[in-house]
Amino acid sequence: MDELRARPEVDSERIALWAFSGGALLLADPLADPASWLRAAVLSYPVVHVPTEPPGYPYATVEPGCPTALIRVGREEPAWLAVVDRLLDRAGRRITRLDVPHGQHGFDVLDDGDESRRAIRAALAFVADRLAQP
Repeated sequence: MDELRARPEVDSERIALWAFSGGALLLADPLADPASWLRAAVLSYPVVHVPTEPPGYPYATVEPGCPTALIRVGREEPAWLAVVDRLLDRAGRRITRLDVPHGQHGFDVLDDGDESRRAIRAALAFVADRLAQP
């Protein structure tokens, strides 16, 4: 992030992060304690809770602390979908939910249809709106 923020074409105080699938877990720490420059995050069909090894240790969990949109796909693995739904229930209005009811894990590259394009456009608009705010 330091290298990206140092680039002259980047507004170092207006950054959004977007993660897909298991990459959402890489955002767990930045989202839990967001830096002032982190204006938004998007989680696409995220894996948001995975037990660490060995069993019995704390879980890695995504808990957004900045404006976050979550793209939820309806044809997800049931166990992963249940965890995403628990996160959405806990987070309430802190997460903007974007649904792709007929989408699958990887819908953005596997399902080129109106439903997929609407979700991607909505996520892009979410990010653009947050980055435009003072």
